[in-house]
Amino acid sequence: MDRRAFTKDGLRGITVTEELGPLALTAASIGFFHTLLGPDHYVPFIMMSWARKWSGAKTAVVTLACAVGHIGSSVVLGLIGVAFGLAVKGLEGVEGVRGSLAGWLLITFGLAYLVWGIRLLYRRHPHQHTLPGALVLGIGGAEKNRLLHLFPWRHRLECLS
Repeated sequence: MDRRAFTKDGLRGITVTEELGPLALTAASIGFFHTLLGPDHYVPFIMMSWARKWSGAKTAVVTLACAVGHIGSSVVLGLIGVAFGLAVKGLEGVEGVRGSLAGWLLITFGLAYLVWGIRLLYRRHPHQHTLPGALVLGIGGAEKNRLLHLFPWRHRLECLS
């Protein structure tokens, strides 16, 4: 872990830990291969230098300035990503409660629907099934019962009225 000591004069020093060495080596290696394998990182500078007849020093300065901008913008984007990650991590508790609440509400709704269905099943009262479509088609008996099974919502609505 990076530990910094501040005084009234500013930053006194950075304590180097054992994690810093491998991290710096990995970052430098990735940066080197990223540049080497991406010709879009160096060909524009070669072409501008050649077309405008820049000296080697001017090409190096322009390339270095662009590299600093490229690395700086990458760091800023990384920090924004870390900030978003920390913000989302803060929502884990809320999301956990919301998810549990939704689960319990679904279970409660299912149990209430089960009780309602059982109540309707055992509530016996004389009633007659009328299915207008069956009467128009001249269907009766077993065919009418099959139609009631095809449209069970119709039977439920008739029983409730």
